Amino acid sequence: MGTLNRLQQTQYDYDTVKIRIIETEEKGQQEEFC
Repeated sequence: MGTLNRLQQTQYDYDTVKIRIIETEEKGQQEEFC
């Protein structure tokens, strides 16, 4: 169970970082359009 929880935590962390990168890219694109 411990290993499974660790994998799920890693996946959650990866998804959080991915979302943060997408948001950053969208902000950058919006600034370019202005």
